Amino acid sequence: GIRYSTQLKDPSLGILNGKFVTPETSAMLGQRQLFGDQLIKSNMYRYALAAKGYGQASKTVLNHITHLRNSLGGVFFTLANGRNPISKEGKEAYKILRNKLRNQGDVKSQEYYQKLRRLDLVDNSARFGDIRALMKEQDIEGLLDKASLKLGWQKGVGKVKKATSKLQEIYIAEDDFFKILNFEKEVATLRNAYKAELKNGTRTLTSIEEEAATIVRNTIPNYSMVPTGIKELRKLPIGNYFSFPAEMVRTSFHIVRQAGKEIASGNPLLIKRGLQRGAGFSAVGLLGAKGLSGLTKSIASVTDEEADSLRQLSPYTFQKNSTMLYYRDEEGNLFTNDFSYVDPYDTIKRPFVTLLHELADGKRTEKDFEDSLLDATSEAMYEFFRPFIEEALLTEATVDITFRRGRTKEGYLIPGWTEGEVGELSGDERLGNIMASFKHVYASLAPGFLAQVPKIRKARTGEERDWLNALAGAKPGSREYDLQAEILANMTGIRWTPVDLEKQLKQQASRYTSRVADVRTNFKRNSIGASKTMDHFVTSYRVANEKRYRHWKDLTLAFESAQRLGLDPVTA
Repeated sequence: GIRYSTQLKDPSLGILNGKFVTPETSAMLGQRQLFGDQLIKSNMYRYALAAKGYGQASKTVLNHITHLRNSLGGVFFTLANGRNPISKEGKEAYKILRNKLRNQGDVKSQEYYQKLRRLDLVDNSARFGDIRALMKEQDIEGLLDKASLKLGWQKGVGKVKKATSKLQEIYIAEDDFFKILNFEKEVATLRNAYKAELKNGTRTLTSIEEEAATIVRNTIPNYSMVPTGIKELRKLPIGNYFSFPAEMVRTSFHIVRQAGKEIASGNPLLIKRGLQRGAGFSAVGLLGAKGLSGLTKSIASVTDEEADSLRQLSPYTFQKNSTMLYYRDEEGNLFTNDFSYVDPYDTIKRPFVTLLHELADGKRTEKDFEDSLLDATSEAMYEFFRPFIEEALLTEATVDITFRRGRTKEGYLIPGWTEGEVGELSGDERLGNIMASFKHVYASLAPGFLAQVPKIRKARTGEERDWLNALAGAKPGSREYDLQAEILANMTGIRWTPVDLEKQLKQQASRYTSRVADVRTNFKRNSIGASKTMDHFVTSYRVANEKRYRHWKDLTLAFESAQRLGLDPVTA
């Protein structure tokens, strides 16, 4: 007979969620449990995933700056939907969440929160969903309990678990706050728009709440709406926070779709609401960051050419296609802020910005248009899929130690690492590399808030402490830190970084040297040997030259940018 052996586990399937169906029906509905189940059969792999989940949690839930940016993201979502994030509905949302976080026992607030849960609105953070699922599946709490029992640390570990659990609740509450606020506003709009229908009974308050909940689920990221196939990707060793960028694509589409639906409704109140939503998304979701960047450029007296030169000079790959803000202090010193860390809609805009930048860079280096277009399209596609294919935090640290032989993906040497073949290193140097490896892996797992401590200390005293850097898993480096800028970053989540042209150019030169060395090493490895043929040599030679050209182009653009900004690259 027919075997109903596969359980559906996807809240977005509505009443089908939790039901048992045939494997064929499950596959048709997009279930991909078998993919993930096959991966986690190995205990070693499960432990690796547990470490991945903890590492991601430590950089989000255990980082106060990420909490601040999470809240700022909610402000952006609300504004992009044409709503004011500061309103009376916010007071009610705060009251409900305060009751939940403090266990105050307000029955009315508890019942309301449970209603929102049934409507699939709250407790569904798209940012935290993948992390929570990983930690639950790999039973991280169970592993900690076993370890603490063996070591006799039950009391201490219990306190840490309790504090971490509370921080998780706060992180989710930050997300819930704006969903409740937007839900209440949508309900109020629909009640006003359908007064006649409510009066004659063709609509009910329940149906209006369900419609409002659907609008909010479709226009603000919600983990329950992420397709199961995307969720299952969390079980791969690559990628960070898969669900959030997927949700940004989905919700952006639905904001535009909902605005069009409201404008075409024929209902005067809904037409007004649709125009507000469309204007909000255009101003905040699409053009807001660009407009804010232009405003700060004007205030800081930064020309478009200078801004482009600063972009080319930046040694950080991610920043080359970011939206930057600018500020000058009273002494005329220039500071920049990478606004892409704050703007959640950067995920949608970045591929298009990358395309334009790559075309402009190709033109500047006089590449043929077709080659420039191909490179630009390739780079734009990479930026779009980067959250899905980049190395996970822990994986990246492991790859730095093994395959990159002591260098980060940006080409910088791991602190404390000595380069050279294992057989050529002394015993002390090999031991030093082992210690550097442990510190590098620890840095990917250390709680995010600790990384701020050495920066604040250096900003206040101008000094570093090795033990503090080791504890924090972060080293401030050679740059100077401004105390006011650090305080502002820790209070708002927005970090202003002083521009140091000479240091940035030296970092670019160092990165070029490291990259070229890697090109040579890979060429020799792939082209020379008893098993290698002439085809191997020719292919490796072509790939090596293409990579070397790209690295040379980046360095050339950086040198030209430094000259345009008034720095002499020769004497720097």
